[in-house]
Amino acid sequence: MRPFLTTLTLFALIAAALWWQQQRAVASLRAELNTPAVSTAAAAGKEAAVSPAKQKPAMPLRSVLRRADGSAVVAARSMFRGTLEMADYIRGLSRAELEALIISGSSESGDELLDPSLFALARLAELDPLAAIKHAGALARTNEDSSAFYLIMHDWLIRDRAAALKWFHAQPDTNAKAGFIGVAGMVLAGSDAELLAQLTGSIEDPDIHRKSLALSLASLSLTDPAAAIARFSELPDNESKREVLLSLMMTHGDKNPRQLLELALPLAMEPDGKQDNLGMLLNHYSTGEPQAALEWFTRRTPEETARMIHDASFCMSGLGKLETAAVLAAVQNRSQADRDWLLANHYAARPLDDAPALLNEIRSSIGDQKLSTIAMHQVVDRCVRDGRESQLEPWIATQPAATQAALRAQVAKLKAEPAR
Repeated sequence: MRPFLTTLTLFALIAAALWWQQQRAVASLRAELNTPAVSTAAAAGKEAAVSPAKQKPAMPLRSVLRRADGSAVVAARSMFRGTLEMADYIRGLSRAELEALIISGSSESGDELLDPSLFALARLAELDPLAAIKHAGALARTNEDSSAFYLIMHDWLIRDRAAALKWFHAQPDTNAKAGFIGVAGMVLAGSDAELLAQLTGSIEDPDIHRKSLALSLASLSLTDPAAAIARFSELPDNESKREVLLSLMMTHGDKNPRQLLELALPLAMEPDGKQDNLGMLLNHYSTGEPQAALEWFTRRTPEETARMIHDASFCMSGLGKLETAAVLAAVQNRSQADRDWLLANHYAARPLDDAPALLNEIRSSIGDQKLSTIAMHQVVDRCVRDGRESQLEPWIATQPAATQAALRAQVAKLKAEPAR
């Protein structure tokens, strides 16, 4: 019973997505009906301009599925209770009745939340997976949607892994086969990573294998990021690595920033190495472990730090949590560029107990004029947003006339903005 309910739940989620899309379309039509009407002549001209060949025939609405006594199968208004009612009814149908339901829905767009043909397909998958796959292929050709195939294979793997794998391995290498591995990874990777590797290894076509491996690691990362990171080197090319790395960054960048930085940085150092997320990872790392992030950065080569500084701008705000003496000690043997960049990140995020003193430290400690100015402006910004602008006026009054004017303009602009 468990595989059948699991598959039905997944089918119901697909149906829910279709229903949501339908509701958006209805809302859009209502909005159009509520707009001022155009003149009759203009409307007639516009209608005449549409070629009859381009007009789509209206899609017939699916009738409500009823029992022999005429009562509706789904009486509940709750989606989940309705799912149980539909599942209970479908389980009592014969093989012929199931296939009739599937065929009746294979050419329609699925306009109901609880689509009987999807439930019938899920039940047939339990009785005869190969027959269900055949019907799923017809659905995919009609609707350009392979979701049913993925779900049937998932159900089959749970119930009879040996038979499912035997059939799966015998199939020609296709994008659908690669796509299934991505779906399987989401469900099975956490409990059976060996199976995921076996599925991926069954594809011999180099391009399809590359795609399937990328999909499997992206799926594996959802449940076991450490395992996905450990297998990252199996990816054969930079394009695949960047694809999987982006998935890892989006889901685990805040939890595994150092490991992901060590994957991302070599890719960024490649001649074609566009990598836009180094700053995000550095920020996550410095926020969670500022001292470790500082030490990690200062162990990188000058070429690597130059690449990160070039891409990352001000991002290591967590360095503001450290004592200035500790930061100065860590950067004393670094290049002037590294030193200025790290100190700018540190000072810009330091506590605002004495803003004028902090601003003077920035000016005296950071040689790069651009970085110094950006860091000072960040401190001024924070002061105004914290309601501490009164601390700034005595310091501003000591600055050169041009600097005074620029700082006062910045303060006025910030005060005029709505509170965040």
